[in-house]
Amino acid sequence: MGLGQTMVTAGFFVVLVVMFMNAYRVLNNADEQLMTAEAYKTASDLGQSLMAEIRTKKYDENYNPPYYGSYSFSSQTLLGYFASPSNLGPDSYSEIHNVPHPDQSPYKSIQYYDDVDDYNNYTRLTDSTNGLGQFRDSVIVYYVQMTNPPTPYYSGSWWTKRIEVWVTNDQWLKNKWVKLYSIVGASVR
Repeated sequence: MGLGQTMVTAGFFVVLVVMFMNAYRVLNNADEQLMTAEAYKTASDLGQSLMAEIRTKKYDENYNPPYYGSYSFSSQTLLGYFASPSNLGPDSYSEIHNVPHPDQSPYKSIQYYDDVDDYNNYTRLTDSTNGLGQFRDSVIVYYVQMTNPPTPYYSGSWWTKRIEVWVTNDQWLKNKWVKLYSIVGASVR
């Protein structure tokens, strides 16, 4: 085999290796994109599940209507009745001491939290069943006015709470969060 044929053969192998490397990179990127998409879906499902859990709880520690949903009080009756913005979060000994931070399955929040704002500053870790690793679910709860629901409201009367659930995965979402929110409130007349 002459020098020319050796160079052509070596060139062929270099081109072949480059093609395989590029094909591997494309396949690897496709796998990464699929895993990231699956992580977003899983984060959304976990967030919706946690939001559903929170929404089954009563509006406020002191708000116990005979049924859930809309319930009318006069404004005078509710003046100073609900938890103040600075007191949102777990409010009893059992809520504070029986729910670890972060909470892990089986979740103690289900048993010990009894109202929406108990979940303020709550965090749970969830191990995925689809091989994506651990997800971090975080919650904040704050009062808002219906005319400006994204902005916390700290003065006056409090009838409406905003629940925000944030979910991430360090491996696949890399400092990105899936955010869900819901508005819950007591109706007054």
